[in-house]
Formats: sequence, structure tokens, C-alpha cells
Amino acid sequence: MGYILPFTYTFLTRMKENKSTIFFHCYYEWIVSVGILYLVEGYSLSDSICYFLLAYVSFISVYEIGYLVNDLYSIRYEKNPRPRLKQVKWSGAYLYIFVAIRILSFFLISSLLDLLTTKIWIYFYFILCVVFMMHNLLRNEELKPITFSCLAFLRFFAPIFPFISLDTFNSIFPPFFICYLLYRLINYLDSKDFLMMPNRRTPKWKLSFYLITFILNTFISLLLWNIVPVALNAYYLIFWAVYFITSKIRRGILAS
Repeated sequence: MGYILPFTYTFLTRMKENKSTIFFHCYYEWIVSVGILYLVEGYSLSDSICYFLLAYVSFISVYEIGYLVNDLYSIRYEKNPRPRLKQVKWSGAYLYIFVAIRILSFFLISSLLDLLTTKIWIYFYFILCVVFMMHNLLRNEELKPITFSCLAFLRFFAPIFPFISLDTFNSIFPPFFICYLLYRLINYLDSKDFLMMPNRRTPKWKLSFYLITFILNTFISLLLWNIVPVALNAYYLIFWAVYFITSKIRRGILAS
């Protein structure tokens, strides 16, 4: 019964065995989302955390249904599948409970946030379902990077889009596209053997990526006269700079 509650499926199938995945989502998405609500949009810290958590649980409730379809069905047609459910037998009753609890959670949270009848909320989740269905059903692997990019966009904005203004969205989108979406797309393409980038996983490559994008985001900040693009880039850059330096120090200590 470990998969019953929302987020448990994500954690147990995609995070538990790979702690770096937890870090990625925490540093690249969750902290950024709360920061946008708190620092850019001006909500209190407690409201920012509360809005984020509620919207995220609503999002992951829907997203995990897509994950399950991927793990039960789509994996059969992937060139390099990642089997995640080897030891789990999905009975019909368990499957219905899994889906029903997530649908119920989505509607309860949507009602609690007073978003259930909001058009943009309905449109967003309709598009999410359509895109995830396409991603799971596509047999042409060369089209999946497109649906993956759409899902990455939806995943990033899901916990915050109901609570931010159009001005905030416009200031966030350029650095999001450069620092988050492009970064994730390159990693996805390499992991699926569409690209050959043997150094992609090294701290040096990641640091170089954000050093290069920092130049572009500096220009965008000047163009928009808004600090958000360069600040978001700096946020990612600082981490990889620290990681790069500490990895050098560790190697130096080990070599001595």
C-alpha cells in the first residue's frame, strides 16, 4: 500500500534510489518556486510555502497518473527502458484506488484554493493531461523530446502559475527557458542517446553551462530592466561553482 498517497509513487520510484533526483527537484524547482512567490510576487513566506505545497500536491496527483501509465505501458516500447515496478503487482482494485485518491486530491485542493472553476486552471490541467498522454503513447522516439520539453514547462510552472502576475511570468520565462528548460532538454537528449556528451555529468560542464548562460541573462536583465533573469542564473551558477571547487579540493586531498 506504499503508493496510495500522492507523491509517494514519485518518491519511491524516482527518488528513493537516487538521492541526486531529490536534490535536483528541491534546488531546481521547489526552492525556486517558493522564492518566486516570496521574493518576486511579494507573498509572505508562510503563504508562499502554503500555496506552493497545495498547488504542488494538486499537480503531482495528476502527474503521477501519467507516471504510472508510463511505467506500466510506455516502457514496453522504449529503447532504453527504466523498469521501476519489478516487484509490484498492480491488481485492478489497487489501480482504481491509486487513481481515485489522486483525482479526489486534485479536486479537493482545487476547491480549497478556490481554483476549481478558474478557466486558466482548467486549461492548464487539460493541456497537462493531453501532453502526458501524447508523451506516453508516442512510438516515435524522435518526437518525445518535444513532449518532454512541454512537460518540463508545465512541471516548473504548475505550483506557481495561479499566484503570479503576467509581469512576473514575463520576467521569469527567459531565464527559465535558458537555465532550466534548455538544461533539462540537453540532459534528456543525452540520456536517450540522441546526443553524445560524455562530459555532461561533470561539474566542469555544468559550471561552464551556467557561466555561458549568465552572459545572455545579463543582457536580458538589462533589456527588461529587471534583476530576475540574472538573479535566477546566478542562483544556479553559485551552486555549481561551489560544487566544482569542492570537487577539486576533494580530488586534491585524495591524490595527496
